[in-house]
Amino acid sequence: MSTTLGLDIGTNSIGWALIEDEKRIIDRGIEIFPEGINRDSSGKEESKNTQRRISRHARRRRFRYLLRREKLINILSQNGMMPIFRSELLTEDERKNSTKYLYGLRKKGLEGPLSLEEFGRILF
Repeated sequence: MSTTLGLDIGTNSIGWALIEDEKRIIDRGIEIFPEGINRDSSGKEESKNTQRRISRHARRRRFRYLLRREKLINILSQNGMMPIFRSELLTEDERKNSTKYLYGLRKKGLEGPLSLEEFGRILF
Protein backbone atom coordinates (compact mmCIF):
# COMPACT_ATOMS: atom_id res chain seq x y z
CA MET A 1 0.00 0.00 0.00
CA SER A 2 1.59 3.27 -1.17
CA THR A 3 0.36 6.80 -0.73
CA THR A 4 1.17 9.61 -3.14
CA LEU A 5 0.84 13.34 -2.61
CA GLY A 6 0.30 15.28 -5.83
CA LEU A 7 0.80 19.05 -5.93
CA ASP A 8 -0.16 21.58 -8.57
CA ILE A 9 1.61 24.81 -7.69
CA GLY A 10 0.55 27.78 -9.78
CA THR A 11 0.93 31.53 -9.54
CA ASN A 12 -2.56 32.11 -8.15
CA SER A 13 -3.34 28.81 -6.43
CA ILE A 14 -2.06 25.52 -5.00
CA GLY A 15 -3.93 22.30 -5.68
CA TRP A 16 -3.24 19.00 -3.93
CA ALA A 17 -4.46 15.41 -3.88
CA LEU A 18 -3.61 12.42 -1.70
CA ILE A 19 -3.89 9.13 -3.66
CA GLU A 20 -3.66 5.56 -2.32
CA ASP A 21 -2.25 2.77 -4.54
CA GLU A 22 -2.87 4.97 -7.62
CA LYS A 23 -6.56 3.89 -7.48
CA ARG A 24 -8.36 5.68 -4.68
CA ILE A 25 -8.35 9.42 -3.90
CA ILE A 26 -8.13 9.89 -0.14
CA ASP A 27 -8.55 13.66 -0.12
CA ARG A 28 -8.04 16.68 -2.34
CA GLY A 29 -8.20 20.44 -2.12
CA ILE A 30 -7.26 23.78 -3.56
CA GLU A 31 -6.15 27.09 -2.08
CA ILE A 32 -6.72 30.17 -4.21
CA PHE A 33 -4.68 33.24 -3.27
CA PRO A 34 -6.43 36.61 -3.06
CA GLU A 35 -5.45 39.17 -5.67
CA GLY A 36 -2.59 41.43 -4.67
CA ILE A 37 -4.13 44.41 -6.42
CA ASN A 38 -6.93 46.90 -5.95
CA ARG A 39 -9.12 47.79 -8.89
CA ASP A 40 -11.07 51.00 -9.11
CA SER A 41 -14.30 51.53 -11.01
CA SER A 42 -12.47 52.35 -14.25
CA GLY A 43 -10.59 49.04 -14.13
CA LYS A 44 -7.22 50.58 -13.26
CA GLU A 45 -5.08 48.22 -11.18
CA GLU A 46 -2.87 49.29 -8.28
CA SER A 47 -0.79 47.21 -5.89
CA LYS A 48 -2.11 46.96 -2.34
CA ASN A 49 1.37 47.93 -1.19
CA THR A 50 1.50 51.17 -3.21
CA GLN A 51 0.53 53.59 -0.42
CA ARG A 52 2.92 51.94 2.04
CA ARG A 53 5.75 52.15 -0.51
CA ILE A 54 5.01 55.82 -1.27
CA SER A 55 5.01 56.71 2.43
CA ARG A 56 8.24 54.81 3.07
CA HIS A 57 9.88 56.55 0.09
CA ALA A 58 8.82 59.98 1.42
CA ARG A 59 10.24 59.19 4.88
CA ARG A 60 13.55 58.08 3.38
CA ARG A 61 13.78 61.13 1.11
CA ARG A 62 13.13 63.46 4.07
CA PHE A 63 15.68 61.67 6.25
CA ARG A 64 18.34 61.84 3.52
CA TYR A 65 17.58 65.51 2.84
CA LEU A 66 18.02 66.38 6.53
CA LEU A 67 21.19 64.29 6.69
CA ARG A 68 22.68 66.17 3.69
CA ARG A 69 21.83 69.52 5.29
CA GLU A 70 23.41 68.45 8.59
CA LYS A 71 26.59 67.36 6.80
CA LEU A 72 26.72 70.66 4.89
CA ILE A 73 26.32 72.65 8.13
CA ASN A 74 29.16 70.66 9.71
CA ILE A 75 31.48 71.20 6.74
CA LEU A 76 30.69 74.92 6.55
CA SER A 77 31.14 75.30 10.33
CA GLN A 78 34.51 73.51 10.28
CA ASN A 79 35.72 75.93 7.61
CA GLY A 80 34.47 79.05 9.40
CA MET A 81 31.76 79.70 6.85
CA MET A 82 28.78 79.25 9.18
CA PRO A 83 28.19 79.66 12.92
CA ILE A 84 28.21 76.39 14.86
CA PHE A 85 24.98 77.08 16.75
CA ARG A 86 21.74 77.23 14.79
CA SER A 87 20.48 80.22 16.79
CA GLU A 88 23.36 82.19 15.30
CA LEU A 89 22.41 81.36 11.71
CA LEU A 90 19.93 84.21 11.32
CA THR A 91 19.02 87.26 13.35
CA GLU A 92 15.36 87.98 14.14
CA ASP A 93 14.98 90.38 11.19
CA GLU A 94 16.71 87.94 8.85
CA ARG A 95 14.36 85.14 9.96
CA LYS A 96 11.35 87.26 9.08
CA ASN A 97 12.72 88.12 5.63
CA SER A 98 15.11 85.23 4.98
CA THR A 99 14.42 85.15 1.22
CA LYS A 100 14.95 88.89 0.95
CA TYR A 101 18.11 88.62 3.03
CA LEU A 102 19.49 85.81 0.87
CA TYR A 103 18.88 87.68 -2.39
CA GLY A 104 20.44 90.76 -0.81
CA LEU A 105 23.57 88.73 -0.03
CA ARG A 106 23.70 87.43 -3.59
CA LYS A 107 23.44 90.97 -4.95
CA LYS A 108 26.15 92.11 -2.54
CA GLY A 109 28.36 89.27 -3.82
CA LEU A 110 27.98 90.52 -7.39
CA GLU A 111 29.05 94.01 -6.41
CA GLY A 112 31.94 93.18 -4.09
CA PRO A 113 33.59 90.67 -1.75
CA LEU A 114 31.62 88.72 0.86
CA SER A 115 32.71 87.55 4.29
CA LEU A 116 33.14 83.79 4.77
CA GLU A 117 29.93 83.59 6.85
CA GLU A 118 27.94 85.43 4.19
CA PHE A 119 29.27 83.15 1.45
CA GLY A 120 28.50 80.10 3.61
CA ARG A 121 24.95 81.35 4.10
CA ILE A 122 24.51 81.66 0.33
CA LEU A 123 25.79 78.10 -0.19
CA PHE A 124 23.52 76.78 2.53
